Amino acid sequence: VIVVEGDMNLLNQLRDFMPSHPMSGQPGGLVLNLAHGIQGEVAAAHVPAMLEMSGLAYTGPTPLGHVCAEDRLVMRTLLRQAGLSTPEPRVIRRPADDCRDLLYPVVVGPRVGASVRRRIERNRQELLDEFARLARRDGQPVVVEPLVAGQQLVVPVLGNAPARCLPIVEILPRRAGTQCPATLDAGVAEATRAAALKAFHACNGRDYALVEVCVTTAGTPVVM
Repeated sequence: VIVVEGDMNLLNQLRDFMPSHPMSGQPGGLVLNLAHGIQGEVAAAHVPAMLEMSGLAYTGPTPLGHVCAEDRLVMRTLLRQAGLSTPEPRVIRRPADDCRDLLYPVVVGPRVGASVRRRIERNRQELLDEFARLARRDGQPVVVEPLVAGQQLVVPVLGNAPARCLPIVEILPRRAGTQCPATLDAGVAEATRAAALKAFHACNGRDYALVEVCVTTAGTPVVM
């Protein structure tokens, strides 16, 4: 076993550590990919792309899976096509024109970077200020979505054929930590697991994932 940084030296180091099989010529070994990337809009896709280009087996999402999960508009489209409930995104390019009919509060963040922490804005001025900050920092479109209230859950998904859900984790309100397993009605828990698995497949997940779900007061799982 060797630990290698996910940078420009990755392939050379792996080639020295995992020489090709003398008979088949195929690279040997398996890479446990834990890299988040260094730079770029979908930096997490860079290491998987390098490994695929070199024919090295690895764990976790493919480059396509990372793009589907990181681009919020692509992700929302795929979830809706799969029949899942998910927030309706709106791209804001000209805040003076695009923000007039919004209902507050809203959730604001960059289009690419689903794992980036997003902010809740409660009025037009807060949204305009956040738009200006994100435009300076990221230089990419800003996505605004309605705030979904309810029970905040994280569903761990493991495997491929078939994928299965591990115990559901509940994010307790007011930063009180987490609880596992989550306190859920049996029917709601089953619907939440089904939604998580459908989202995993819709977004081209592979091997493992954490799917964020909000269960509304009506008991509807909304994939976040």
